Amino acid sequence: MHRHIEMSLVAVTMFVLPWQVVAQERAQRPGGETFAQSRELANPGPEHDMLSKFAGNWDVTVTAGNASGRTGSVGKCRSYMTLERRFLWIGYEARGESGRFKGAFMVGFDRRHQHFTMLAMDTDGTYFVTSKGKKLPDSQSIKLYGTDDDPYMKKLGFTKEFAHVLKFNAPNKFTIDILFIDTRTDERKEVKAIEFTFTRRIETKE
Repeated sequence: MHRHIEMSLVAVTMFVLPWQVVAQERAQRPGGETFAQSRELANPGPEHDMLSKFAGNWDVTVTAGNASGRTGSVGKCRSYMTLERRFLWIGYEARGESGRFKGAFMVGFDRRHQHFTMLAMDTDGTYFVTSKGKKLPDSQSIKLYGTDDDPYMKKLGFTKEFAHVLKFNAPNKFTIDILFIDTRTDERKEVKAIEFTFTRRIETKE
């Protein structure tokens, strides 16, 4: 009889203790961060409020870095906040002397790590790339760095690295520059490959 009681107590203890540990971990995280504080960081913050100001309809001009002497390709863009104001989706399409461009950017801000994030994809590939970074000092520009696991570059013995520069300097205009980083030398020169200029479209009532 006593043995059955002891075994029952052991079983109850084994069941209760893990939940006590989980409760303690939730109440207090390393560094003094509480579970409530951690959950709060999952909500949109001031940076997302800033991004939301750039939702709307835009005219876009795309200029390729090697399009010397040619005018940029022009087209239209629609942007909107998605996932309950956590990300700014930017979908664009343009045609012209610089070429045909169709793709999308998704810009966000990771409140856990305090940096901006961007996902980029287009019809030039069946994959997407990501980058992350912060505002440049004393500027409304954001610079994000990323890498691409490109098989061709790997065969040549180099890594493919790039940067995105976002400039949100005016309420009715913003730009996104794509820079390629020359990893073949220690200088790591950054070369502008493409520039996207978005100008807010003023809708007129007929």
